[in-house]
Amino acid sequence: MLGKSLLLLGACATLACSGLRYGISDADLARAREAAPRGVALFAEQCARCHGQHGEGRSSAPPVLGRDALPEYPREQNPNSGLTAGDPEALRLKARSRPAGAPARDPFRTAADLYGYVSRSMPPDEDARAAMTADHYWALVNFMLVSRGASVPSGGVTDKSAASVKF
Repeated sequence: MLGKSLLLLGACATLACSGLRYGISDADLARAREAAPRGVALFAEQCARCHGQHGEGRSSAPPVLGRDALPEYPREQNPNSGLTAGDPEALRLKARSRPAGAPARDPFRTAADLYGYVSRSMPPDEDARAAMTADHYWALVNFMLVSRGASVPSGGVTDKSAASVKF
């Protein structure tokens, strides 16, 4: 029994030290603070409580900041494991937005795709979402894009340039 416990402890320590880190890196966060300061502040106010201070994701929300966040298609998840396993709010959001068997969201190919999803679905609370303006959402989209290393136009992504900004 002690041997199995030590083996499990060793495996956990190896995984913890493996360098796998979700969320924004310190270097990308510093760059994003310069490029999208309003988005940084809005993320801290509106998004961090669910997605984590570094956008690393939590049990109720996926990673949204950093180079590995915001994949084109949502990651398939085993309903018995993963970041949103069994989370009632995540299940309600998914059921509300997609028919049975459909992916959890449309693919993210451009900044316009990201803006469309975020402005329709985030934050999950309708009252909080109603308090957000288009400018708030564009600031967040710019921050999210810069956090993953994307190049954004001078002055940031807007509704006029969003379709041309590719992931």
